[in-house]
Parts: sequence; C-alpha cells; structure tokens
Amino acid sequence: YILRERGKNHRINKYQKVFNHIGCEFFSNKDSLYTIYKSQKELFPNDYNFMKETYLYPEDKKIILKKFKNYKINKDNLWIVKPKNGNTGKGVHLFNSLESESSEFLISKYVVNPHLINGKKYDLRIYVLVTGLKPLKIYINKEGLARISAEKFSLNEEDFNNRFVHLTNTGVNKNSKEYVYAEDFNSENANKLSLHTYQKYISKEKANYDLIWKKIKDIAIKTVIAGHQKLVENLDEFSLNDQSFFNLYGYDIIIDDKYEPYLLEVNRRPDMFIFDKMDKIVKEKIFVDTLNIVGIVPFSHDSKSEPFDEAYQYDDKVEEAVDYSYCELTRPRGDFELIFPLKDNIDIYKKYFRVNLPENEKFWEKIKSEGDLI
Repeated sequence: YILRERGKNHRINKYQKVFNHIGCEFFSNKDSLYTIYKSQKELFPNDYNFMKETYLYPEDKKIILKKFKNYKINKDNLWIVKPKNGNTGKGVHLFNSLESESSEFLISKYVVNPHLINGKKYDLRIYVLVTGLKPLKIYINKEGLARISAEKFSLNEEDFNNRFVHLTNTGVNKNSKEYVYAEDFNSENANKLSLHTYQKYISKEKANYDLIWKKIKDIAIKTVIAGHQKLVENLDEFSLNDQSFFNLYGYDIIIDDKYEPYLLEVNRRPDMFIFDKMDKIVKEKIFVDTLNIVGIVPFSHDSKSEPFDEAYQYDDKVEEAVDYSYCELTRPRGDFELIFPLKDNIDIYKKYFRVNLPENEKFWEKIKSEGDLI
C-alpha cells in the first residue's frame, strides 16, 4: 500500500490487514483516555463510573493547586501520580507534594482497598479485540493475566515508596528477588496467574466471578465507544478502508475488596513478550485467535502487481461493510467472545454513540433480524 501526507488519499487493499487503527494512541495516553472518559461521564454520570477521580496537570492546574495546597501523604487520602505518556510503570509513584512533581502528569485517587491475592496487590490484564469501526465490532478474550506485586500490600508510611508493594507491572516486579515466575498454565503461587486460575482462586472466597466478568465486559464496551467517533474521524481523514484495520488492546483492571472492577489504563500495543511458561500458553493462543477472527485472506494480482478487486466490488458500500462484518461472525473465535453488538445489548449501548453511522444501523438491523451467530 501507499501512504501519503495527511489529507490525501491512501491506498490499502481491503484484503490487507493493518494492526492499530489510525490515531488509536489516545487510548494508551493516560491523559487523553481520561479526557474521552470524562466527556462521556458528563453525559452519562451514572453509567461512566468505572475510573477513579482524576485530574490532569497543567489542564486542571487551578483545581489541583486548591485541592492539594497543604496536602500531606497519609493512608486515608492517597493519590497516585503517572506520567501522561508513560508505560511499564515508569515514573509511577504515590503523590507526596506539588513541589516534587514535574510539569506534565496525571493524578488519580488511589485504590486503598484492593482485593488481594495471598496478601498482595494485583491487576488484571484483559485482552479486547476491535475488528472494525464501520460497523463497530468488539470481542473480549476469556483468558488473560492476573499480575501480582512481588511484596505484600501495605499502607504503612515506610512502604509508600516501595514499588514492589504498590505497582503490579511485570516489568517492575520481575526485578524483585521475591518475584516468582509461573512454571505452567495452572501455577497458583507465581506472581502471574492465568484468568482460569484466578477464577478458581476467588471462587474459593465465594465471589461471583460471572458478575465481575459482566462488569469488565461493560467497561470494555463503554471505553471503546467513548473513543469511537475520534477513531472514525481519523479513518475518514485518510480515506482508508475500515475493513483493513484491527486492534488488540490490553485493558488493566483493578478489583477492590468489594469485587468492584475499575479501569486503570488501556494499552494499544499490549506486551506479548513471553516471560514464563504460562505467558507462552496464554499469549500465543490469543495471537492465533486474533488472526482467525481478523481473517487473513489471499487475493489475486494482475501482471502489474495491482490488487485485483473488481470481482468483489459492491455498488452499495454500506451493504458491503455489513455483509463483510456478518461473514466475520462465522469465523473461529477460540477464546474470544463477541461482546458488541449482540441482539440483546444493541439497545443498551447505542445511546452512548456520538455519531449515527449507517454501517452500524444496518448491521444492528441484520443482527436483530438474523441473530449474532454466537
């Protein structure tokens, strides 16, 4: 394919596949993620309630200066600071004072009551696949990772600066001498568990895993919808074919001691590096399932090496997008589950969309009349 300057046409054959939707980095930038979340929250305050109170600096400078003027760190009022464009836990720390901060940061209310595994804090890495925007299709993988800190959780003042207590990133905790790598898929005493093992762990506590999972799926759908309009605008600006793009996102979810999930951040290029044997099983399966759903299809070329598309052209581009998407629903999904659109949730989530696309409307009509091929 040929990419030209912004604002001009781009040539990508509809059978070619490109990882990452154009401009999707706003999901992984912590400030822009919270900005689109906050925008939705202003419209739907009772529905967008899955991120903790957050402020951006310098955008919310006046509020921050007033709120934290005489702030003193204590276990009853903890806040966590993150660089706006940071990753792998770099620069993340508990807030101490305004004087100690840099010029660009995000500050969020700290979850002081996290649910613990063997006395240690953890988060869940959830894999969400978005295969199209026009129409929008969202899948979630039932397998994922529970990433556990290397040392036991503590709100004692002497532990405030201990990254192995408060952070869950593997990239951080693997540097601790206490870190234990998983020996197999069913490892129970490692610092990383499969969701399969995690489910068994909390089931022993009589926790309702199905309810937790339902709430996580709701978070995944609402977050994608929050950024949907911006992604579509980027796609249209470059005159690109929606069928060519897909994205596998890594959602980081923390669970509190009431089993309530909260979104921490979204990774547009989740780490697929193999740290241990359990990683290998989980991540390789996700990779294969992703390619099966996306559908890597061979296509013909003429003697000039130009894609031969004419035999597959539709006069109605909306009809083409709908048929293509419905065909996708017939492909093997492995451990992925289609979570939107479904016959029984279209009417629940359609109110959150900022734009009414004909591709979405027609696809939803088809699913309602013919089924979602679960």
